[in-house]
Amino acid sequence: QQYPLTNISLLGLLQKAEVEERYETCDALIFPSLLETWGLPLTEFKEFNKPIIAADLEYAHETIGNYSKIYWFDPESAESLALAIHRARHKETPDDSKPKVCKHMKILGWDSLATHIIGR
Repeated sequence: QQYPLTNISLLGLLQKAEVEERYETCDALIFPSLLETWGLPLTEFKEFNKPIIAADLEYAHETIGNYSKIYWFDPESAESLALAIHRARHKETPDDSKPKVCKHMKILGWDSLATHIIGR
């Protein structure tokens, strides 16, 4: 479906290869989601080493980690989004990443998980 703006198209469901092709050919990723548990496109897009414009929310901080090309914006403010897009387009200095430090015990492997759950 084509919208009145010619640079916006509804793509529908894409295969993984098609998603990666889009990532490869675009200039940046804008991820404005207000509610995510992870934000898979943020994770996938980092490998392309291009700017990411993301909602300044906890899930995004966890997903972005120490990525160096991040532009945060207030997801409740169109002006903040416009400024982040402008900054990214003009290659202004990215924002600092805000990685979240996990305070939970790290459990590696099924045996360790089973032991932890059973409490032995």
